[in-house]
Amino acid sequence: MNKRGLSITELLVAVIIMAIAFSLVGLLISSFQNANHRIEDEARANTEASTLIAFIERDIDEFSPTDYRACETGDCVILENHFEETYLPGQTAIVSEIHDPPLEYTISYDAAGLTLGGEIYSADKLTISSAAITFDEDANGNVDVRIAFTLSSDSGNDYDYSTTHTFKVQSPPAA
Repeated sequence: MNKRGLSITELLVAVIIMAIAFSLVGLLISSFQNANHRIEDEARANTEASTLIAFIERDIDEFSPTDYRACETGDCVILENHFEETYLPGQTAIVSEIHDPPLEYTISYDAAGLTLGGEIYSADKLTISSAAITFDEDANGNVDVRIAFTLSSDSGNDYDYSTTHTFKVQSPPAA
């Protein structure tokens, strides 16, 4: 180096080093932002799925199914409640109320969306892009109703969730 300042070569090397450093910092910031968006997306999907699963489980529990049947179309099940048994304070016996025809709670998925008990469930800032409703009954009359669904975000990410509710098929008590 002479006493007059930097040579053109030294200046060019310094500019190239600074450009590389700024590019690396820019890539790092971009990576952090993308990771943050994915984390926010997944957190939103997890929150929405937890809300939907809690809603499904609460609704089915409150309905208290005693039987079920398949719908004529796919991805659908009709839960039935043929009777309810209640204990009335001040009485020693349990009172049975027979429902004839039975009460029904339909769970289905079609182009309109996921329908629970006649109401279409919609997700906030997410789309229920697919759902499958299956049911199995074992030899003891225990029925597993499984609802698997996919939540899709605006950014194109898909998140899969499922819930299973088990109940026992019961015949109405003798009158």
